[in-house]
Amino acid sequence: MIAVRIKTPRPIQWIAEATLSAAEKAKDSSIAAAPAKAVAIVFVAAIFFVGYVTLPTTFVNLGNYLKDAAIDFTKARDTINTSYNGMLTFTGNPIRHKGAYINVNGFMARIMGQRVMNERVVLDNGNLEGMTGAVSADARKKIVNSALQIYNAQKERGKHYLFIIAPHKVDKYNPGLPAGVTTSYNTNWDQIAKELTAEGIPVLDLRELVHNEGLDYASLHYKTDHHWKAEAGFWAYQKIIEYFTANGAIPAVDSLYTDDSNFNFKVYKDRFLGSDGKRVGTTYVGVDDFTVIYPKFDTNMSVKITSSKIDKAGSFYDVALNHGANVLNYFNNSPYGIYGYGDKDYIQYRNENAPIDLKIVSYGDSYGNATFTFLPLVFKTCDEYDFRHFKGNFAQNYKDYNPDIVIGLFSGIGDNTTYTFFPAK
Repeated sequence: MIAVRIKTPRPIQWIAEATLSAAEKAKDSSIAAAPAKAVAIVFVAAIFFVGYVTLPTTFVNLGNYLKDAAIDFTKARDTINTSYNGMLTFTGNPIRHKGAYINVNGFMARIMGQRVMNERVVLDNGNLEGMTGAVSADARKKIVNSALQIYNAQKERGKHYLFIIAPHKVDKYNPGLPAGVTTSYNTNWDQIAKELTAEGIPVLDLRELVHNEGLDYASLHYKTDHHWKAEAGFWAYQKIIEYFTANGAIPAVDSLYTDDSNFNFKVYKDRFLGSDGKRVGTTYVGVDDFTVIYPKFDTNMSVKITSSKIDKAGSFYDVALNHGANVLNYFNNSPYGIYGYGDKDYIQYRNENAPIDLKIVSYGDSYGNATFTFLPLVFKTCDEYDFRHFKGNFAQNYKDYNPDIVIGLFSGIGDNTTYTFFPAK
């Protein structure tokens, strides 16, 4: 073929050259464009399919919503502007099958290799993670002062206190973050641990134990949720017993109550789409298995949660676990709530068959649920608090209860870490 040079404005020149070489280029371009065309076809087909299934009902529901609201423009505006996160929880949302839209979006992000989506990052190990900002010096001081209150109260009475730092999803020693992405989670807790220790407060930093024991960091956490796995919570329970035994706070505990071999680990495959996963769908990094842990040996205990009108007695399996949470519903349920009944304000466990007759107070964030649930197997009397929700008089409870051991366990930083145990009168 004879090449032709036409001195014309660039757009016309480009058309001329493209026309002259069309035969040669057509073959190459059709091959190169095949993957892109396949992606485009899948994307368009998915959009049309979801739209076909949901669009009629969506418009009917939206019309009814506006009618019921008497064309309340404020509500209409709020509906339209509802955030992605709000879409997942907004009761009466007119968008039908919203999970399907999220899944399509997550699928496209996955095949495009996108590692950041809807404020969540895919770590090198495949887990999803949200980012944490730096904590100010004033915020750290509040955390230390809160711990000092309860530590000093225990110390004055010759009793025990322990502050526990749980490992979050970003490994301190191998972060696994994409280039240009940072988080302050570990630097925050490093500084807080240093300041707590300077005040003489006992700290059990589980991040260091994970590293020293060479545990697989990724396997400790759900890939789609911000919590650690139930297995990791159980491991933390074992470490708590080891700690207080080594420090002389409690006598040696029979391995019946702590060894893995004496517990059932029932795994529910593909059971769980966590809070991070709900933002990106089931197709982005997949879903999680979920494990229910309970003793093989006989138990007889009671659980009381006054705020939820729960008061029952029976085996650990029957009363300590909230089986109503363990249902398969990716976008509207969290099986993690089987432990600790899902962040209750105040739980009272009693177990007359436990080997150690001591009173325990435990408090913290939801990481503690998968750990504190097992403490009543060893201690006869256990009270668990979540100060994000507790509105009672802790100071009076503390005086009446007279705990032998107080345990705080934290992953996040919030109301639980800055709680005022004994307000000034």
